[in-house]
Amino acid sequence: MKQKECRVVDRSPEAAMKKAIERFGEDALILETREVRRKKEHGLGFETMYELIIEGDDTGQAGVRTSVETLNHTGSLSSPVSSKPDGIESLERQIERMGRLDKTMMMLEERLSMLVSGDSTYPLHTALINGGASRDTVRIIGESFINTGRRFSGDGVDAALEHLGQHLKVADVSTWDEISGVHIFYGAGGTGKTSLIIKLAGMLTGSGRKVTIINLFPRHSGEAERLKVVSNTLGVGAIAVYNLMELKNIIDSRTGSDTVLIDTPCAHTVRELATDRFQSLISKMDPITSHFVFDMGVSNIRIRKELELFEALSCDFCILTKLDLQGDSVAFLDLLAERLLSFSLINEMPDLDSGLSIATKSRLLSLIESCVDAARAIERRKTLNNATQISENNNEEDREWTRESRQENIPEMETIGS
Repeated sequence: MKQKECRVVDRSPEAAMKKAIERFGEDALILETREVRRKKEHGLGFETMYELIIEGDDTGQAGVRTSVETLNHTGSLSSPVSSKPDGIESLERQIERMGRLDKTMMMLEERLSMLVSGDSTYPLHTALINGGASRDTVRIIGESFINTGRRFSGDGVDAALEHLGQHLKVADVSTWDEISGVHIFYGAGGTGKTSLIIKLAGMLTGSGRKVTIINLFPRHSGEAERLKVVSNTLGVGAIAVYNLMELKNIIDSRTGSDTVLIDTPCAHTVRELATDRFQSLISKMDPITSHFVFDMGVSNIRIRKELELFEALSCDFCILTKLDLQGDSVAFLDLLAERLLSFSLINEMPDLDSGLSIATKSRLLSLIESCVDAARAIERRKTLNNATQISENNNEEDREWTRESRQENIPEMETIGS
């Protein structure tokens, strides 16, 4: 009978041993025990797991083949290594990606076709449009609220805010010391990726993390010099990397750093980042959390194009930047209309000293509430202006009536006087 190596993974050696005995019996032959790392689900860090390499067979006990993964000899916790040729894998990934895109577009068209005609039925319609969200986005959100809004308590506005809160997803992180592992940052040029990474490195080192910044595919020597300045100022490691194999070797062999931040060039111009070869190599490295930086100061059309890149790059989270240029902007809702994305960080200001925060539901909702408050203030001013105008009109009518009354009484007064 053909023997195979299988693995059992759990949070402690004892738990992994117990699971191995349950699946393979008391006589299970353990070939190796080792620590492995994997990304925390919905988080921005990694956790250490314990893996037992066990000699098993193709049949094994009932349920073994469905519950135990075949050993991936790369040592990562990714899916088992495929024996298919790279060309076939690439084609299958493209077909799967096109299928997801077609499904998303069909869902979007279906939702648009079901839109109600009356915008006034959605309490936040005017506020969200004035705040920067596109009309299509507001209509989609409004249609969803109309179908499900009855589940929420409070008046129309409060119920609509609660409905939006149900659809906002953020990373399961509350403090900077919960961020660790390898993180790669994608985005268009000029979005402030590098400044954001520098600020993040400062926050993490302040929380006790040992950080290394990697500048992937630097465009010129000036970027490498900037890295040196950052390294000396923050006390972090800084490395310029010019090819993927060098990147893999640095990540696999890194010592002294529990957190690595990878800065990438413009995703619009360096198309290699979105190729299957690049993504395949990234997926085989140490578990990497990927972020896409969205500039909230750009048009809705560009945001939609960058959403396509977000999909092609298989990103885990999105980051909002340049909110200071838009004030109380809710343009980020355009991201949710296309796909239920999860937010990780918010960088409100381009400077290197402030403005970076962990994305939370309360912060995102505060942006929406600010737009609602602004809309209410406008309505109050309109109401006040209308009331003032009515009052002025009434006063003018009263004065006109008084003048007419006096003119009608003048002849009678003259007669009496005579």
